[in-house]
Amino acid sequence: MGSKQSLYLSRISTTVPQQQPLEGLIRADMITQQDGKDEADHLHSALHALYHEYGLLLANRLMESDANLYRSEQIPVVVGETTAVDLAVQCVEATLAGQQQMRTAYLLYAHETTVPSLTLTPVLKVKKLTRRKESISFSVSHQGSASFATAINLLSQFYAQSDQAEAAPSIIVAADQISPPQPRLFFTSYPKGDAAVSCLVQPEAGDWRVIAIQSHTWASPHGNPYDWGRREFLATEQVLLHALESMLDRFLGANGTSLDQIDLIVPQHLSDSFFSGVQRLVSGCSAVYRRTNASRCNLLTSDCLISLAEAVVEDRIKRGEYVLLIQAGPISSLGLVLLQRET
Repeated sequence: MGSKQSLYLSRISTTVPQQQPLEGLIRADMITQQDGKDEADHLHSALHALYHEYGLLLANRLMESDANLYRSEQIPVVVGETTAVDLAVQCVEATLAGQQQMRTAYLLYAHETTVPSLTLTPVLKVKKLTRRKESISFSVSHQGSASFATAINLLSQFYAQSDQAEAAPSIIVAADQISPPQPRLFFTSYPKGDAAVSCLVQPEAGDWRVIAIQSHTWASPHGNPYDWGRREFLATEQVLLHALESMLDRFLGANGTSLDQIDLIVPQHLSDSFFSGVQRLVSGCSAVYRRTNASRCNLLTSDCLISLAEAVVEDRIKRGEYVLLIQAGPISSLGLVLLQRET
């Protein structure tokens, strides 16, 4: 899936919660898995019931993961009653700061994690709390971390069918929160953190021109990931890197560019081996950016955009330069977004 419809991103806003020691989170997750569900938490017990129905009880698999690699790490985690929707609302309000009366055509909510909700779906709750009554809303999921790329591509199709001279801006917000029994650890992958990002998307002008988008997902040949051993995990990592190499060649060729024309590559913070694989693929051609904040943590759907925002603060990207976002994982999803800085 791909698009050449030019769009522009502006006013990127991020929300990254305070970091918590992973050691305590690991212990809490193990206890939660063994208990089967938390009766005191009626929101999350629905997820426990769903996992139980499909046989996805994770206590043993979590204990067999490579937790010792990351026990000393701290990762961003929401606390108390805060949810992914709250993170999303904070981001959207920051993106609209000073322009709350702006009409927005679409509101797209991209997410990778399952959100427990007994009432409104996440996108409808964000729409209500941010007073986007006029916006047509969609959720984009089941694309792994490539959901943001898919959301941009979806908007490009909408705008291609409309009068761009009259088209109002839209909002994409990506938000994820790991809720038990979803695990934060999976073999040697970076632990998963909670975060959100949002931006304005418009068809005429903005901070970043979207040159091209492509996303791709495929079925894992190894079945249910919660039944995997180390062999299946390592094999899947290699498949992901091979798929990226093939997809990257076609993507750049189709858009008349090459790696040596890209000034900065911003990959998903998926794992040490994924970072090393990306660096090998682009060796000698482009710089690969690793962010400072939560550098060994996967922030899921919002990961690459949060890295991009940090790179801007660090003055790593000048006007006119090209950036390639590589959204990947957690298992069999890839999203490529080629941007050019306009301001």
